[in-house]
Amino acid sequence: MSISARIHEGRLQVRVEDNGPGFDRLPRTESSVGSSNGGYGLKNVEDRLRAHYGLEANLQFSRDAADEMTVVSFEIPAVKHSEASE
Repeated sequence: MSISARIHEGRLQVRVEDNGPGFDRLPRTESSVGSSNGGYGLKNVEDRLRAHYGLEANLQFSRDAADEMTVVSFEIPAVKHSEASE
């Protein structure tokens, strides 16, 4: 498992890669509620990101170029600490 984060063009990008069994097919969060492959958790993450950041949040699922790793990533606006406390 690999977890990375960076700020790029004013946005925080977080990426999690895992070479485990992954998903039978990549989930679509809007249709994953109630699924047996962890859909509740994925939908919960998306709902929380949307509640806090609105359409500025982006959650994605993919496979790497070699199709060996499942990749889950999200992107939100980067906020400086002083801005967050206002």
